[in-house]
Amino acid sequence: MEQVLVVGAIPPELRAALSGRFALVDHAPDLADPARFRVAVTTSMTGADAGLLESLPSLGLLACNGTGLDRIDMETAARRG
Repeated sequence: MEQVLVVGAIPPELRAALSGRFALVDHAPDLADPARFRVAVTTSMTGADAGLLESLPSLGLLACNGTGLDRIDMETAARRG
C-alpha cells in the first residue's frame, strides 16, 4: 500500500476516504526517511513551504484540500516540477 504524507490536520472525512486506499503517515519533525514519499496532502491553511518541499526529494504530487495556494511555496513547487 502506497504511503501518503499528511502535512498538518486534514478533515476527518478526507482522512477516512484516503485511508481506505493509502497508508497515511502524519508529518513530524523527526520523520524517518522522508525520501520515500511520492505523494503528500496538505490543506490551504497549512500549506507547504520550501523547506518541506525540499525535504521530500521523491515528491511527485502535492494535493491541497481547500481553496487557495498562498501557503504553498509555488516557486519551489514549480522548480521541482
